[in-house]
Amino acid sequence: MRYWQRQCLRDAPPADRIAYAEDPAIAQALITQKLEYVSITSPGGSMAAGRLPRCWSRFGRGLVTSGAVLFVHERQSPSGERRLVVVSSDFNPRMSPPLFIIGYDLQVIALAPATWSRPMRYVPQPIRLSVTTSPPPIPPKLKIFAGQADPGDASHFTIRYEMYAQEGLLDGWLRDGGRIEVKVRTGPKPFPGVQPGHP
Repeated sequence: MRYWQRQCLRDAPPADRIAYAEDPAIAQALITQKLEYVSITSPGGSMAAGRLPRCWSRFGRGLVTSGAVLFVHERQSPSGERRLVVVSSDFNPRMSPPLFIIGYDLQVIALAPATWSRPMRYVPQPIRLSVTTSPPPIPPKLKIFAGQADPGDASHFTIRYEMYAQEGLLDGWLRDGGRIEVKVRTGPKPFPGVQPGHP
């Protein structure tokens, strides 16, 4: 377990590695590779492909994650707390476009790494209980690339994505106390063509 924990703490896929894809052709091609991709079926029957790093499939067994692993790597909070940060997907393209909200369509885990004298410790995250939304007007065909650790800021990471054939970028941070924050920096609107104040 210490070996697989170390691999997760150091996971560093290339920036163009796909972590999640809803396009059927791309999804099927990824799953056929039989490397580290799994088929993800959301309620309603939509199929996507998601990355499941070998380190996390071995080390993270039994921990609550769903969907594709979008980011897994060590991050350090401003006060120096080391955590294994894991961001995974919980998208349902038939019910809602991607909103990138923790506790709704993103799941996050912060783990205090185990040492020879101390077991691994799970850091609970706040949960968003309810989000009002509706199905997207057209398929978003969401594609997310493997998240990248920021070499200049030990608390920061980014996740690049494409939706409605437009690019977007998520920023993530490990805050003090083991709290993880994720925000959209740039990207297309979840409901293209809808004016503010209209359903």
